Amino acid sequence: MKIKKEYMTDEIIYKIKEIDKKYYKENYCIDWYKERYNENNFVFCLYDKDVIVGYICIAGIKEKLYNDFKDGKYDNDYDIDPSLFDYKSEYMYASSINILKEYRNKGYGELLLKEALHNFNNNIIAITVSKEGYNLAKKHMKFIKNINKDTAVFERKEIKNV
Repeated sequence: MKIKKEYMTDEIIYKIKEIDKKYYKENYCIDWYKERYNENNFVFCLYDKDVIVGYICIAGIKEKLYNDFKDGKYDNDYDIDPSLFDYKSEYMYASSINILKEYRNKGYGELLLKEALHNFNNNIIAITVSKEGYNLAKKHMKFIKNINKDTAVFERKEIKNV
């Protein structure tokens, strides 16, 4: 197993969408992904040999969206105006982490999150939408608030030894 930092190419987006189809109820069209991610955004991919089996997406966002997330104005990112994503921003959003079922509960999610946090000195925010995501984020990020019973907001802690 290895983790590799990649630019968000069309090929990677298609592979991420395939992983997402196995986990999420919603099945968004490829254009939804491409509106949010482009070749200037990063993804950390978990590889088993040459096959992507998990990932964490990191997207630049405008400060307004960062603050809106922090204030609890969103409980997901499905309907966010894509113009609020900005790859040049110093504000980052850990928009998704997903791992194929057979690779879960083996510490790979933690490795992906640590790698992403280690690679960015920016302000990073995340919204968790699952118990697993919540448990992972609380280990490595600062809890901000619960939005509802299933959703919470976290932001980057001061980094000492990530």
